[in-house]
Amino acid sequence: MLYPAERILDAPVINETNICTYVHTFVQADMVYLSRKRKNGVMSMPMYMCGYLIELEKPSAEDMDVLLSKIDNFNYNNRFMLPYPDKNSDKVHIVFVLSEKRKQNEIRKDLIDVFGQPVQYQPFNLASMTDKQHRVVQTAKRLLANQHCRGNISTRFSNKSTEKCLKEIDDITGFGSFKDACRQMCIYHSNAKRLGKNANYNLALVLDCKADTDIFVEHIFDLYASLGIITDPSIASGDVDDAVYSDRDTAYLFAIEENWLSYLSDHLIDTDLDRKLTKLCRRDTIYIAICDRRQYEKLVESDGFMRLFPQSIEIGEITKAETVAFIKREAADYGFEIDENSIEKSALIESRVESIKAQIGQAVKRNLSSGNCTMVLTASDFAVQKKTVSKSAMNELEALIGLSGVKSCIKEITAFLKNRGKEALPSLHMVFRGNPGTGKTTVARLIGRIFGEIGILKNPGLFIEADRNTLVSKYLGGTASQTAAVIRRSQGGVLFIDEAYALNNGEKYDYGNEAVAVLVKQMEDYRKDFVCIMAGYTDEMNHMLDMNPGLRERVQFYVDFPDYSTAELTAIFSELCRSEKYSMSIKAKALINDYFSKIVEHKDKNFANGRVARKVFERIRLKQALRTKSNIITAADVGSAFADDDLKALCSIGKTKSTIGFIT
Repeated sequence: MLYPAERILDAPVINETNICTYVHTFVQADMVYLSRKRKNGVMSMPMYMCGYLIELEKPSAEDMDVLLSKIDNFNYNNRFMLPYPDKNSDKVHIVFVLSEKRKQNEIRKDLIDVFGQPVQYQPFNLASMTDKQHRVVQTAKRLLANQHCRGNISTRFSNKSTEKCLKEIDDITGFGSFKDACRQMCIYHSNAKRLGKNANYNLALVLDCKADTDIFVEHIFDLYASLGIITDPSIASGDVDDAVYSDRDTAYLFAIEENWLSYLSDHLIDTDLDRKLTKLCRRDTIYIAICDRRQYEKLVESDGFMRLFPQSIEIGEITKAETVAFIKREAADYGFEIDENSIEKSALIESRVESIKAQIGQAVKRNLSSGNCTMVLTASDFAVQKKTVSKSAMNELEALIGLSGVKSCIKEITAFLKNRGKEALPSLHMVFRGNPGTGKTTVARLIGRIFGEIGILKNPGLFIEADRNTLVSKYLGGTASQTAAVIRRSQGGVLFIDEAYALNNGEKYDYGNEAVAVLVKQMEDYRKDFVCIMAGYTDEMNHMLDMNPGLRERVQFYVDFPDYSTAELTAIFSELCRSEKYSMSIKAKALINDYFSKIVEHKDKNFANGRVARKVFERIRLKQALRTKSNIITAADVGSAFADDDLKALCSIGKTKSTIGFIT
């Protein structure tokens, strides 16, 4: 591999100011021709090259990192280094190529300064080398022949046995399908090797949860290295184009992390993707495609994708049984036992792996320091201070202008949950009814934070906002999986569906009905894992619930958001002024109140409430800026703003919608 991440193409060969970039590199015997592009033409210049083969005792991965950092201290122009671990000996060979010839005694001194006296080295050139040197240097030749790699590259030296790799994989918490697939891959490799068949070791990792894919990629790399499938100690990552244009023909690992949906049209796979993936099939590189369930279900329709990735591994959520087994194993490592009742009471089952380790460590310390050490962890050992609602979250709710009924409802729910716990309620799903601009989205976000801080939701910061376009697929049969995926992403937080009534437009074969059916089922199945809040106009939401009795049964709370009054709109306007550091004259404030009074008097069913206040503020601020640089809003500024036709229409009696067409 090329280390550090510095290509020979990226460094200047000769300090010439008129050379812009290198456009081609190739090798011929012991001479390297570098074609460089000048501002006013192309120039080719031959340059002789020499190199050194360094032989070291095989170091550990940590020692190798230190070693490589030391090598980087060499100040020779245009050098690169290739570490080559030899599986058949205890040596590591390093090719250290220099772009200019130097005296051997100078090189010898520099190598000893870095590696120490026992270092064995041997100069060579590309025209005459022994078989042993050729085996080590061949990758360097390919690099010089423009065989370089695009994407993010990292080095990983793995000297583990296959048994140790499988043991480390088994020690991962959960992900049983991944463990099974790794063992099957070992059997597959053994059979292919025995029968002398060419094998395809490329994999597609299909994610059904939020997981750190780097962990899985590194375990696959270690396993493949132990089996001899991977011989180049390099892990690269990038998109499909990076993989295609990385024409480095060695057995290394490339993880393709792509926005696969960019290749998917409404009804077919982009032929460009098939062409690119087919090109990758001809290489020795091991590829791992990383995609989610929705992407994979579409990608299997691509011949190129299935040819390159015939095998897939599903990465799903950690099950309850797997979490319990992990908790018991962690406790056993400390010499303690723990029963499942204590696990349930301590809420460990809902914690993340890192949090479980920390909590068990603290529980062991608490048990050992108590007067009655039993070597059995109980719920009391996991006792923590009772969580209370953050003042900031509740204060933000209280600080919202108006919405007194909404605030009372949220306070009642919160008080009940604090006293009785979530188990006392069948669900916490809600419907928000009201006109736009009444604060439904803001309140939904605050509910997520409040419920999280009292321990009802596992992820108080998780707020997934969705609408019909998010839940309903363009493809026949795709809506169910798309809706389920959104719900999975919402686990531990709040799923807020704005204009939810759009899911049910009354048509029998509309895809929205499929989304509602999935929503109804999963609101029940995962009622303890997330809060679904559906929002929309009052009449439309009532109609939707009337048409779906099952959906109405899943909803526990109905919260109505009334329109703002004149005083509340004026207060919202004043708060906008304060936040933007504006002040109002007394006459301006009185005039604003009068105008809002007229707006409220003549509002229609689609009244935009708080958005109207913001629109008025932005218009007045614009008028004020044309008049003066000061931050004082006067009555003249207010009058000038309401002279505009759109604001004037808000105050008019018998407003009519503008029409387009012929007057008859």
